[in-house]
Amino acid sequence: QGLARECQSITLIFDKGNNSETNQQVLDASGFHFVGSLVPTHFTDLLALERAQFHPLKDPLLQPTSALRLTRKLWGQQRTLVMTFSPELQRKQIRGIEQHLAKKCRALHELQAKLRRSQLPGAKGKGYTAESLAKLTKQICTSQHIAQLLHVTVTQQRGQLKLNYRVDARAHAQIKEHQLGKRILFTDQHHWSDEQIVLAYRSQSQVEDAFADMKDPHF
Repeated sequence: QGLARECQSITLIFDKGNNSETNQQVLDASGFHFVGSLVPTHFTDLLALERAQFHPLKDPLLQPTSALRLTRKLWGQQRTLVMTFSPELQRKQIRGIEQHLAKKCRALHELQAKLRRSQLPGAKGKGYTAESLAKLTKQICTSQHIAQLLHVTVTQQRGQLKLNYRVDARAHAQIKEHQLGKRILFTDQHHWSDEQIVLAYRSQSQVEDAFADMKDPHF
C-alpha cells in the first residue's frame, strides 16, 4: 500500500496459475491495476470465435500476432478481454502436441505387445483383465489434448483381450483451429490499447528471465 501511494499507477502482471475469486477480490481492494491471463479451455465460446474477426496488432514487436477485444463479467466485475492469436505460438504448440502424441502412441503400442505376450500359451505372470487395461490406458491418455486425440478400445474375442487405438484426425484439426496459438488476457485497464495490454503481459517473461540471470552465479 505504501508503494501504491508513492506511484501514480501500478499494474501487476500475473499468469493463469494465480486466478481465483479470492485473489481477485484482494487485488480489486488493493488499489493496484492488473493484466492477467485466463485458462483458454474454460472459455470455449471465445475459442470458437472465427479468426477472421481478429485484427493485426500494429506494434512491430507484436507482429504477426492478431487480437480481438471483448468485455466480460468475471468474478463479479466487468473486465476488458483481449484474445490473441500467434502463428508462432501455434506452431510451437502443434510441435509439442505431436511429440507428446507420438510418445503416447509408443506407450500404447508397447502395451499391445505386452498384452499379446501375456496371452500366449505358457505365459507367466498374472496377465491382464479388461479393468486393468482400461486403468492403464486411462493413465497413458490422461493429459491435455491427448484424451481428445486418442481413442482406445478394449474388446474380447474368443476369450482373448484385444487393445486397439486410433488418432482422431477431426479432433486434431479442431484443436489446431480453435485452441492452439490463442491466449485470453483480461485487465481492469480499460483505457489501454490492445497493444499496451499484450506488451504488458509479455513483459512478465522478461522479468522471469531477469530472475533466472540473478540466480546464475556467473552473472
